[in-house]
Amino acid sequence: MDAEHKTKDRNAHVIVAGAGIIGVCTALALQRDGLRVTLVDREAPGMGCSYGNAGLLHAGGCIPLATPDSLKKLPSMLMDPEGALRIAWRHLPALSPWLLRMAAQARPDRVAHNIRALHALLKPARHLYDKLFRQTGLQHLIRSGGELHLYRHQASMQAAQWGMGVLREKGITVQDLDAASIRELEPALDKAFQHAHFLPDSDMITSPHQLTQGLANYFAQQGGTVLRGEIRSVRPNPSGGTDLQVDGQTLHASSLVLSTGAWSGQLTQQLGVRVPLQSWRGYHIMLPRGDLSLRRVVVDSDHHVAVSPMVDGLRVIGYLEFAGLKAPADSRRSHSLLKSAQRLIPDISGQITSAWMGHRPGTPDSLPVIGPLPGHPSVYCAFGHGQLGLTLGATTGQMIADLVAGRQGAIDPTPYRVNRF
Repeated sequence: MDAEHKTKDRNAHVIVAGAGIIGVCTALALQRDGLRVTLVDREAPGMGCSYGNAGLLHAGGCIPLATPDSLKKLPSMLMDPEGALRIAWRHLPALSPWLLRMAAQARPDRVAHNIRALHALLKPARHLYDKLFRQTGLQHLIRSGGELHLYRHQASMQAAQWGMGVLREKGITVQDLDAASIRELEPALDKAFQHAHFLPDSDMITSPHQLTQGLANYFAQQGGTVLRGEIRSVRPNPSGGTDLQVDGQTLHASSLVLSTGAWSGQLTQQLGVRVPLQSWRGYHIMLPRGDLSLRRVVVDSDHHVAVSPMVDGLRVIGYLEFAGLKAPADSRRSHSLLKSAQRLIPDISGQITSAWMGHRPGTPDSLPVIGPLPGHPSVYCAFGHGQLGLTLGATTGQMIADLVAGRQGAIDPTPYRVNRF
C-alpha cells in the first residue's frame, strides 16, 4: 500500500454500530490499524447479549444448529413444556421462512460445508484472544479447565458420538470419561452421571461483562470514542460513506460496521438488504457460589443446561427460544433453570440472585455474517454469531479490519458473505 493510501486510511472515520464483544473487538482491531474509530450503542459496552453468555471460549463449537439428527428431535423437543427448545406460536408466521431455510441446511453436503466454515473461524480464536489479552492486560479473566458434557445413560452418550467424532476429525481433543473420572474432576456433580465427554481445549471467561467493558475502556484510553445513543436511521451519503442519525445528531462514517447483534437486520433493511436473522433467545439465572467447588463449565447434555463458575457466583444457562425481539421474557424459565441446576449439582443454592434473558443473533446455517453489504462497499457486516459470539470476537474483529484495509487475511471470508442466502 502506498504512502498516500495509508494517509487517507488513517484520516478515515470508521463507526462501529454495536458495543457487544464483536463490536468492541472490531473497534480495537480497526484502531490498531491507525484508524479513527467511534463505537456507538444505545447501551453501555457489554450490556446486551455479551452480558449473559456462559463465558465459554468454545474449542468445539463447529456443529451447526441444523443437522439431520437435530431435525429428527425437533418435534419431541417442542412438545416438552420444560424442553430446551421453545417456539412462541404467535411468532411462527414470521419465523416460518427462516425455519425452512434452516431445514434446507440439514442436507449432508450443507452440514459438512457449515462445519468446515465454523471450524475455520474457531481455529485461530484463542491465539487472537491471547494477543488481545496481552495488549489490554485482561488475562486474569481467563480460566483454563475445559468443558464437561455429562450423560446419565450410555444411550445418551452414544447419541452424542457423531458430533464428538466430528470434533475429533477436526483435531479437537475429546476424552471419554466414566463415573469415577467425572467425580475426580468435579466432586459436586450428581452421582447419576455415569458418562461424560471432556473437551480440555476449551477455556472460559469468568466475567464476559467485565471482559467487554475492559476492552472498551482500553479502546477509549487509546483514543477511541465510545458514544451512547440510539441509531435512528442509516442512509448512504451522496458524496460517499454513510450517515447515521444517532438520537439528535448526524454522524458521518467513511466506513460503517454493523454489529448490533439480533437487531442488525433492521439496519441492513434500511439500506435495502434483507438478511435472514432471528433472535435465539437464551436465559440465565445467577446463584450464590457458597462453598461449592466448581472448576469449569459443566453441561447436563440430557437437559441442555450448563453451569459456569463466574466471579460473582454460579451462572445457570439454557434454552433456545424463538419469540422475536419484542416479546417479554418468560419468567417460568428461571424456575426451570433452577430445577435443572439442582438435578446437575444437588448441593447448589436455591437462592436466585438475578435472572436474565438475551437475544443471540442466529442465521439459518449457523454461520455469522461477515463482509461488505451488497451495494454498499463501505458498509461491513459483523453479526449472526449465534452462541459463538464470545468465542469469535477477536477472530471477527481481525477479519473486518482486514476487509476494511483491503488486505488478504488468514481466513477466506467467502463462506460468511451476506449474499450467500
